[in-house]
Amino acid sequence: RVYREGTKAAPDSVELRWRLAGLMLRGDRRDEAERELLRIVEIDPKHLQARLALGRLYMGEGRNEEAIKQFEAALKLSPNYVPLYMNLAHLYNATGDYRKAIKTCDELSKFIPEDWEGGDPAVQRFVRSVVEFQLLNKGRAYLGLGDYLEALRYLQRLVSLTPDSAVAHYRLGLAHAGLKNYRQAIVEYRRALELDPNLIAARLKLAEAYIALREFDNAVKECDSAIKDRPDEAEAYYLRGAAYLGKGMLSAAERDLKRAVRIDPSHAEAYAALGNLYLQKGNFESAELSYKKAIKIDPNLGQAHRGLGDLYSRTGRVEEAILSYRRAIEVDPDSPLNYNNLAWLLASLGRDLDEAQRLAEKAVSMDPRSPVLLDTLGYVYYVKGMYQEAITNLMAARAADRDNPLIAYHLGMAYWKAGRREEAARELGEALKMNPSFEGAEEARKILRQMEGR
Repeated sequence: RVYREGTKAAPDSVELRWRLAGLMLRGDRRDEAERELLRIVEIDPKHLQARLALGRLYMGEGRNEEAIKQFEAALKLSPNYVPLYMNLAHLYNATGDYRKAIKTCDELSKFIPEDWEGGDPAVQRFVRSVVEFQLLNKGRAYLGLGDYLEALRYLQRLVSLTPDSAVAHYRLGLAHAGLKNYRQAIVEYRRALELDPNLIAARLKLAEAYIALREFDNAVKECDSAIKDRPDEAEAYYLRGAAYLGKGMLSAAERDLKRAVRIDPSHAEAYAALGNLYLQKGNFESAELSYKKAIKIDPNLGQAHRGLGDLYSRTGRVEEAILSYRRAIEVDPDSPLNYNNLAWLLASLGRDLDEAQRLAEKAVSMDPRSPVLLDTLGYVYYVKGMYQEAITNLMAARAADRDNPLIAYHLGMAYWKAGRREEAARELGEALKMNPSFEGAEEARKILRQMEGR
């Protein structure tokens, strides 16, 4: 009350308002504190402590853009205050301004002496904390940019400095997963969980890695653990639903995916997965609705656009399918499946075959060991009459997936067109043994009858 009376008598007294703001902050009267602090910087724009206090207040409330504004102003007033750089780098990462985060982390280097490891213990501790912060936040920024190799470089150094940091191992796992090194990602996620069993993000990413490796039972186990610890975690239900979908357990998948969107109605990936499920069941209307719901939530979700393309392709809406695949490539150029599915459609239509070849080659260059992608590239070459190139890629696809009748069928047909009858008979026969009713089975039987002279 005394300070309030004082500010009435001296409304431009920065000292009185600063003391009043301090009282408000200590009493957790944040709105009143904010008003006083804003008035201080209005009276004196160079009041460093008020800008710092405002920045911390905004950061604590998640008002990141406002916090950045205050900290940037404070940095101009005090360019050698290390915590400002650290706060700003953290906030730039939080708001997705990754380039600024990297630049700000780099600027911290001027405060790190070359011989810091041999100096005063207190200085060593301080500098070490700055170095660890740099490595963590540069790694985080490069993860955000999708530059996983560069992220790996910084995060490996961080883990060597802080081997008992769960967060460091977790983020290193993210870098490995981004590079599709899923086995190593699993090692890092498991180490993170050993250090901090409550780090649910690591458990969910562990499940995601198992799904990528098609180890669906392991993924389900991790999701079960996550749900036990946190029953309302939408991501856990989504991932378990995706794992069940991979196992072909459609009812269980549908139950979990619907639970995910009930908990989090903005979970676009779960809607896209529901679209995939309905597409598998032949429920095309529900599939289309689910994909479109996902796209409404996240217009840049490539898997939803690709799903629509798959749906339109199956239902004969060819031009819409092509547009959907092109949109998937536009919003998610890092997914080889987007290029692959458009290449397959064009080749199956016998149109724009040069483009189909470029798309399929692009997909394989991104994931050279995928049997699905190699099969598509082989099929494109087959349609173009490039039978030797087709055989080379289809043999690689067959080696990677011995149990897929379609790949064996495509390889058999390529051998047939190349005049290699014995090998054609072997592959076509193998395809029919695996599944007598696969798509293409009748054509395979027809060719085999021709070879037998019947």
